[in-house]
Amino acid sequence: MSDPRGRAWERSAEGDPEARAAWLRGRLRAGELEPQRLALLAFLGDPGAGQALPEVSPGPDWRATPEAFFGALAEFDHEAACRLALWSAEPLLEALSAHARWEERPHQAAAALREWLCETDPGRREAARVATVFAHEDAELAGEGLMDLALGVDLDLSLLAWGASAPARLAAELRREALAGEAREVLSELGAGHAELGRDDPLSEALERLRRWCLEP
Repeated sequence: MSDPRGRAWERSAEGDPEARAAWLRGRLRAGELEPQRLALLAFLGDPGAGQALPEVSPGPDWRATPEAFFGALAEFDHEAACRLALWSAEPLLEALSAHARWEERPHQAAAALREWLCETDPGRREAARVATVFAHEDAELAGEGLMDLALGVDLDLSLLAWGASAPARLAAELRREALAGEAREVLSELGAGHAELGRDDPLSEALERLRRWCLEP
């Protein structure tokens, strides 16, 4: 269903939860949609996914309570929360490239997190997670170093660095009981970085990207 006919069906099912549920079930049966991604869509409030998987309750309203939403997402799907945070951090990384091109440690933390998210082999996956932990620690030091520099930039670059590296910290947390609290801290750091760029919403663009990712083969 990834051909033009399938995409036309997807568009026609928008606004009709029952038709969308049928479309999602069809993709699931055809092996074009992973069960975990369908469950994630249902958690994210997709009405069709909710009908296709009524046993999965939608998460908190992200617009009303972003902290509660992100904490619940981390508990529901840790990797999805890390992916969302990583995509949210991209504008911060771009700003760091523009104003502190020499400081690579937040970029290295993001790269380590991407490698962990992409790795499937158990041994290499654990090695990638450990590398992410160390990369985050280095990136934290980058933020401290940027606090002391006078660069003539009307931005607090340390907030950008800490926000950009915060997603790697979430990947390092494996204790389920600590995930929600850690996620709220990560969202706070992302929010502070976005505020420096004049943005008041660190989630909406990344959330739309996450929804699209759920539907990728």
